Amino acid sequence: MCRNCNWVEYDTHDLASFKALARSARRIDFSSLSCAVQPHVKWIMTMADWGAVDESGKEVFGEDAAGAQHRYGLMCKAHWDIYDGARFVQSFIGDRPPSADVVLDFVRVCITISAPAQLPGSLRLTPALLPYAAKLKPFLAALPAPFSYFFETRAHAHENAVYFFECAETCKLQGNARYARRERAEAVEAYAEAADILEHVLTMGHAEHDMHKAKKLRAVYFANSAAAHLLDGPGQDAQQALSDGVQAERSDPEYAKGYLRQMRAHVLLGDDGAARQALERAAKRVHGADVQVITDALDKLIVGD
Repeated sequence: MCRNCNWVEYDTHDLASFKALARSARRIDFSSLSCAVQPHVKWIMTMADWGAVDESGKEVFGEDAAGAQHRYGLMCKAHWDIYDGARFVQSFIGDRPPSADVVLDFVRVCITISAPAQLPGSLRLTPALLPYAAKLKPFLAALPAPFSYFFETRAHAHENAVYFFECAETCKLQGNARYARRERAEAVEAYAEAADILEHVLTMGHAEHDMHKAKKLRAVYFANSAAAHLLDGPGQDAQQALSDGVQAERSDPEYAKGYLRQMRAHVLLGDDGAARQALERAAKRVHGADVQVITDALDKLIVGD
């Protein structure tokens, strides 16, 4: 719950509902909202590509994502801290990002979704929304004082991403130290925190190269968490290790350790066939020295049969 406002956590993936909210919002006289401006409240608004989906809306990745439509997410959050909830989130599926008119509707809905309508003291729009600036600026400029807004530069967004990378790396190193001492729960917690920190880079519309880096690193953190779950002894959890291995694969389909963790988890769960399938997927996706690593693991699994 945000300390400074009447927080609304509203997440709809129903496009018809969003359109109804947008129609209602268009009828509001936003120039009369001066009493609703909360000077000490800050919002951040962004758009992100949440990845490829199939015809049913289910996430797909790797070779299955070729030619698929994408799910785009528009989000309004407090500050830039991933741990503050969302005021409003809306997803759209298509072969291109939402139009400028849709993005403007989203801004209106963010303001009016609460009762009464609310405006923050300031609104930061990430670089992902720069292509919509011409459409958004006239509306935002007409909102009553003391509301203010600004479009974040790509350079500033990169600085924020670097900060999150540093924080995540610190958590990972803490996890590694815990893992070395076989402190399973503490290691898992540290790796989970590292992955959560980088979720911010993925969801808040950072530059493509920063998002690519975040996906690669999150795969490492998930695979490390899986390794912690697989440590021998009381508390070993093959099922959770499998889940983390799958997350690593989704985050970076080219990362070999995600598949290796899945293989071992499947073996512990008594499903050698699924273990083989994980390695066969890896064989199609990994590169360089990892190809031999996967080949050797697959050979050992077959010999073990």
